Amino acid sequence: FVSQRKSTENFFLFSVQPTLNISPNPAQNEIQVQPLVQNDQTAHLTIVDISGKMVLSQTISMNSPTTISVAHLPDGMYFYQTRHADFPIQTHKLNILR
Repeated sequence: FVSQRKSTENFFLFSVQPTLNISPNPAQNEIQVQPLVQNDQTAHLTIVDISGKMVLSQTISMNSPTTISVAHLPDGMYFYQTRHADFPIQTHKLNILR
């Protein structure tokens, strides 16, 4: 999110810290989901293909890493979205390449 006024001295940049890290990227058969903010809550992970079709949806514990199989997904570019009660929705790119 960027807020900018006409004067360059009034430029504000807000960055949002990611809540989850997914590796490897590009992935082959599995992804490791590592919470970057550890607490007793959960986050929701959704993966969609390039056409916007949801191909995976899973609740993730925020207090330990999770391994998820993506072996059923064809090679290609996907987007993953994380939803957490305390953070804004975040969207990132995930590539699957075998």
